[in-house]
Amino acid sequence: MLSKFYPILICVLLLLFKAKAQDAKLDSVAQNIHHYGLKSAKSSLFVHFDKDIYSNNDQVWFTGYLLKTITD
Repeated sequence: MLSKFYPILICVLLLLFKAKAQDAKLDSVAQNIHHYGLKSAKSSLFVHFDKDIYSNNDQVWFTGYLLKTITD
């Protein structure tokens, strides 16, 4: 009777160890991405205008966005 449960128990134990190994790999990938983001951090400035072409005496309307990176 117990001999039927041994293969199932072994399979369950192997699956648990496999899942733990994958978590460690995912953590190291996340850390590598985080370190790369800190190393190559730069702010970006975007300016949007209301028209593509202006003539003389046209009023210029624009919006600016400054995207600042978070470095901690």
